[in-house]
Amino acid sequence: MVVEPGRRSIDTAEHIRRLAAEIRLNHVAVVGNKIRSPRDEEFLRKHLPDFEFLGFLPYDDTLIEADLSGTSPYDTATTAKQVVAAIIDKL
Repeated sequence: MVVEPGRRSIDTAEHIRRLAAEIRLNHVAVVGNKIRSPRDEEFLRKHLPDFEFLGFLPYDDTLIEADLSGTSPYDTATTAKQVVAAIIDKL
């Protein structure tokens, strides 16, 4: 699941894990999204200590602009593509 550094996102992640367990989906992993600094990553790790993290995508205005214009993120010049490739390798 994708989580952002914020209390509502943390609560949602915990709720999703409970729902997943109800349907016997016991292996869920997390991707941190819109990470602005190491502090954001620390926040997520602190509040979701028993979740597996696959990686952390940086906050990037280029990705937001691509979404607004309907452009694929893969067609933009962003370092996030390298992070996504590393996350895919972990799957």
